[in-house]
Order: sequence, then structure tokens, then C-alpha cells
Amino acid sequence: MLPTYRNMKDGRRDFYSDDKYNKINKSSWFHSNRRKVILCTSILFILLFLYINNSLITIKTTEKQDSVIVNDGELEELVEMEKEELLDDILFESSHVLFTQHPPIQSLYPTDKLTADRQKRVVDAFLHAWKGYSHDAFGKDEYKPLTHKGHDWAPGGLGLMVIDALDTIMLMNLTEEYDEVRMWIATELDFNKNQDVNVFETTIRILGGLLSAYHLSNNDSLYLEKAVDLADRLLPAFDSNSGIPFNGVVLSTGQIATHGEPSSTAEATTLQLEFKYLSHLTGDMKYWKAVEKVMDHMSELTKDNENLALDGLVPIYIE
Repeated sequence: MLPTYRNMKDGRRDFYSDDKYNKINKSSWFHSNRRKVILCTSILFILLFLYINNSLITIKTTEKQDSVIVNDGELEELVEMEKEELLDDILFESSHVLFTQHPPIQSLYPTDKLTADRQKRVVDAFLHAWKGYSHDAFGKDEYKPLTHKGHDWAPGGLGLMVIDALDTIMLMNLTEEYDEVRMWIATELDFNKNQDVNVFETTIRILGGLLSAYHLSNNDSLYLEKAVDLADRLLPAFDSNSGIPFNGVVLSTGQIATHGEPSSTAEATTLQLEFKYLSHLTGDMKYWKAVEKVMDHMSELTKDNENLALDGLVPIYIE
């Protein structure tokens, strides 16, 4: 330690004191004979305790090792059993996946903690939203969360919300929710409704949802049957002189229902994926040809240089 200040007689503190460095006083604690005896005795007791405790630990460790000694044959058998159990767990997990994947999926659950936590939060968010819908308006085409009520495009519903969420349910491997949705589609869903629908919305959300479910379910025929039924009811919308579909059609009769509006260019030119895929699955080219006429007409308009039909810009609406 540094020496401390010491006051002079006049109160000044101009020099240091060397008192800290003086020899230890003979009457200090360590120079008491009685206390020396107590200190030495304590040290001996501590050393003896440590020796006895270490001996007991050594004996217990030896006993434990003796109890688990097995011969080489038994050890190999245990290792093989552990491998088989691990393989069974992986196969069980893979066999209970709702969706197909090529190449086959190995695991739904990431190994690193951060990704696993993010995955769980996404699933939890979906389940939170789905719980509100399924409790208040299951089967309804639209859900109003503020009033906790649902609304249908047509009496009985067209499965808009249910089918639109189906592929997400499958990818998240939510078996309970999936079973509930599939049962509703099999027993409640009917497209024979005297109701006009928007061709675009019905195609991308219902027809597309059914085709996605068919693919992910490893070709569950229920979804393809429903998709064919719906597509056949939408096809009359394409019976126009130009091939551009009308934006609305009555499902039960095929009657055109435009309400006076022209067709949206963006909508008419984005129906090809679902209808062409349906032709691929069924082998029936009528769906492919219907939507390809749209693209043929758009191509012709870009080449009509005389009338400058599409002079660099595509219109929002087209007839």
C-alpha cells in the first residue's frame, strides 16, 4: 500500500507517513500462542476431511463402473438397439407427414434452435388465426374478426377460406385441422349453386387450392374430383368471340354474369396455371385450350401495328 498523508502541526499535509511500513506489533493476532494452536488444529481437521471425502468418491466411482461392465457382444447389441430405435423414430415421423415432397422429406423440424423457434412462431400465428375462424365461422367463405361472424358467397359456402388455407395446413402438418377440413370438403362442399361468382377469384383460390391439395396429398382423388366439377362450371365464361373470359358466371347454369364491367386484363391472363395443370392431370385438353385462347388474343393485339391496339402499354381492362 502507498503511505498515507500525515498532517503537520500547522495543519498542512505536505509529507507522507511511513507508519504503514513499520514492523508488526508483537501483540498482533498471529503472535498469540493460543491462537497459533487453534489455527494449526483447524488446518489438520480440514486436511483430514478432504482425504476421507476423496476416498469415499473413489469407492463409489469404482462400484458404479463395476455395475455397468458388459462384454463386447452385449455392448454391440446395445448399440444396434439404439440405432434401430433412432431409425424407427425417423421413419415414424416421416410416415406421419401430411404432404408429399420430392425428394422425400427427412424431417419437419430444423436442428438449430433459432430456425426452430421461428418456425414455431409462424405455426402459432396461423393457429391463432385459424382458431378464431374455425370457432366463429368454419366453412364460411369470408371471416369478419371484429364481429366474429362469417359471410358466404353462396348459400352453404363455396369453401373459399377452407380450401385457400388447406395447403398451408398440410405444409404445417396440422393433422387435426386437416382432418376437419377434408371431412367438410367431402360432406359439405357443393358447387351446384345458383350463384354468380368472380371467375378469377374462384380460380386462384378454390380451383388452385384443390389442385395444390391434390398434389401435396399424393393424389387424393377427392380433391381432383372437386376441381374438375368446379372447372367445368367455370368454362362457359370463356365462350366469348375473342376468347377473353367474362369476369362472372353462374355456377349452376353457366350463365354469364358480368354486371356490365369489362374483363380485367391481369385476371384473364393469370388463369393459365390452374387450367393447364388440370389438363395435365386429367388428359383433357379443353381446359388448356380455353385459357390458351386468351394468350393467343393478347399476342394478336401486340402485332396489330395498323390499329396500334397495344402500343407498348397493356390496358387495365379488355373486352
